[in-house]
Amino acid sequence: MFARQIVSSDALQRVFFEIKVDTRLETHAFADISDMSYFQSEKEVFFTLGSVFRLENVMFDERETLWCVKLTLCNEDDQDMKDMYEHQKKRVGGGDEEASLLSLGNVVYNMGEYEKAKQYYTCVLDELSDDDTNVALCHKRLGAVSAS
Repeated sequence: MFARQIVSSDALQRVFFEIKVDTRLETHAFADISDMSYFQSEKEVFFTLGSVFRLENVMFDERETLWCVKLTLCNEDDQDMKDMYEHQKKRVGGGDEEASLLSLGNVVYNMGEYEKAKQYYTCVLDELSDDDTNVALCHKRLGAVSAS
């Protein structure tokens, strides 16, 4: 296991991801790349960007002194994931608003990263035309950043 070669410190923690994949699912979200791996003894899998995983468990292994994170690869038909995505889209994106820098600004604002949120909102303002309905929203959110 590659994670055994790394030493944990106060600033860095070792993390081992155990990912359950149902190979019967019709998805192109992963590929076995073991034959291309630098570490020939390891079985390596490549997951495409945007792959979605269900978090099953996180625990600290005292013996190995590393975090074990158990995940399950989700397919596009997973109803729980669809419901969660729609919920997050409404929460972060303000309803029907598409994922954008404005949405990203909302995420970092909710994390308390006000300077980053200000940067995203300002960037969005620079790109919008004066008559765009999101101009007022950006100014409102910049006001919230200033008040924080």
